[in-house]
Amino acid sequence: MSEKNVIAIMEGVDECSEGMKVSLVLTEDRLTVRALNEAGFNSTEVDLLQLLEWLANNRDQTLLGGVDEFFNRFDACNTICIRGCSCGTKD
Repeated sequence: MSEKNVIAIMEGVDECSEGMKVSLVLTEDRLTVRALNEAGFNSTEVDLLQLLEWLANNRDQTLLGGVDEFFNRFDACNTICIRGCSCGTKD
């Protein structure tokens, strides 16, 4: 995996299983989000424009009841409250 096409390391965005780094990458003619996994020996890439288009087209049917509902689920600690809240501000 080459680092030469990395546009940015996305600080504050982590791969969910291992907390590995996530990067914005130019792959051929596609802008992708690359998440490292398997201790950095593997990765997965998602086309960013396809992802954004899908979110735009499905904004009312996705993200735990819609975009507004999704963003209302952040607690005071800036943690997403999916199954209750870690700081007790939203249950």
